[in-house]
Amino acid sequence: MTALVATGLVVAGVAAPASAASTGGAGGALTNRLDQSFTSAGLTSNYHIFAAGLDWSRPVGLLVYTDGSGGYGLDNPNSTYLLDADGDAGLVAVARKHNLLLLTPEAPAPGCDGTDNCWYDSRNAVGKARWSSDLISRVTSQYDIDLDRVVIGGYSSGAQWTTRFFLPAHGEAHSVDLAVAIAYGGAPATKASFSQEYRRSTVVSFDTGTADEAYTTNSWGARGGYSWYTDAGFVTDATWPSGVGHGRGRQFAAIMDREITQHLPAARASDQKGSSSGGEESREPSSGSESPSPAPAPRPTIPGDDGSSTRSIDDGGVGGTGREYHLSNSFTGAADRVLQYGNRAGRVYVGDWDGDGTDTLAYRIGKTFYIRDANSTGGPTRVINYGRAGDRVYVGDWDGDGTDTFAVRRGKTYHVKNSVTGGDADRVIRYGRSGDDVLVGDWDGDGRDTFTVRRGKIYHVKNAIRGGDADTVLHYGRAGDDVYVGDWDADRADSLTVRRDRTYYVSNSLRGGDAETVLVYGRASDTTLVGDWDGDGRDTLGIRR
Repeated sequence: MTALVATGLVVAGVAAPASAASTGGAGGALTNRLDQSFTSAGLTSNYHIFAAGLDWSRPVGLLVYTDGSGGYGLDNPNSTYLLDADGDAGLVAVARKHNLLLLTPEAPAPGCDGTDNCWYDSRNAVGKARWSSDLISRVTSQYDIDLDRVVIGGYSSGAQWTTRFFLPAHGEAHSVDLAVAIAYGGAPATKASFSQEYRRSTVVSFDTGTADEAYTTNSWGARGGYSWYTDAGFVTDATWPSGVGHGRGRQFAAIMDREITQHLPAARASDQKGSSSGGEESREPSSGSESPSPAPAPRPTIPGDDGSSTRSIDDGGVGGTGREYHLSNSFTGAADRVLQYGNRAGRVYVGDWDGDGTDTLAYRIGKTFYIRDANSTGGPTRVINYGRAGDRVYVGDWDGDGTDTFAVRRGKTYHVKNSVTGGDADRVIRYGRSGDDVLVGDWDGDGRDTFTVRRGKIYHVKNAIRGGDADTVLHYGRAGDDVYVGDWDADRADSLTVRRDRTYYVSNSLRGGDAETVLVYGRASDTTLVGDWDGDGRDTLGIRR
């Protein structure tokens, strides 16, 4: 490893305010230190620790990250490949952003496959995981770590450490809340015993490209690991970037930032004062006149539901069963993102609820919508009530402000809302007949979604939210086809896709005739959903299982 000039001043005996769920450690230096040596159980190796620049007036979490074989990112701490220790483009900056103490251990000897920093050799991996557990115990005895914000992660060899060796043997003991495996990360290679409560509350996330040898269902592969942790009852999600191979240099910080942002609670404000710079600090005794900071509001959750409140509804939502969603960002037939949301039964709606350009999910129970603003496993961002329990609901950007909202249909009357809130509709119109099938899309590319009535294979397209005659009438497909709406070529105008069994016929213009793209995707039993999952302006497919 290469030495680095540490920043900040050594302050012994200073720790963040203890909380009900913290380690209570004290005495750690609030500096960045490289090439520190640690010995336990006959094994010795080095580690970097980054404690400077954190806000110690708030609870500080812990991020433990293990590099791949060879340890290039650890040997070159100033490179943007991984750490960028003195800059803002690496993992050190990500940890500081989220108020996490960063610990980066190097695997003890011996190496394997002709290189060092090997965490996965079957003969020594268990002992190396125990060494890293002892190191973490030492660090948490020196720093008061918030046990609600403990993250582990790693790349390649480090990903194997994350999900195959460390998490199964030591994760629950160290209150790991989030585990991230990049380019590998398989099923446990050792006996794994987790409490039910721990499985339900711990997130295990995978990010492996489809061109990576680790993109396999074998037990040592990323998909094998994802399946094992999902079946074991953990909260899981996965990102499978299309065509991406094993090399992920300079992507690690962004991946960890994404996963921490999506899955870890933000650092809470403390009711005590302290230093935010990592330098010397003084703590004056409290006068007793200051009130403690209020506790954070509880995050909303989705109650258990059997789907009966929405089972008979036929509207703009997605039915079917399953709480696993496979989202594809291209027409390659492979999912780029896999996540879990809601209950196995019940209706789901797709929309850009926060205007960031990316479509996400809303789960419905009765008249209550549980909206999540990220394509990741987790709880709802917000909860609203709209309409009545049995209403038929459609989603669209009715006023062109970039945000999708709900419209309730009762017969041929539509109650259109222009904000993601409850309350009275902003517009009420009548269109078509009570028995019509209805599709929603921006048919003319003006930024506003409108209604189209479908009668068999005839489509009556309206380009404004008002009643009256259709602006366009066209024939497409067959009367019994399943039909989906999206902007498939990013030209800002929506068009149709027909599904027959597991084959999709994609048209890029609103007309009859042959499809421009034909692809096979998913299984015949899958339920299909459509959205712009990555914010590139192009709608693609997703499936629910």
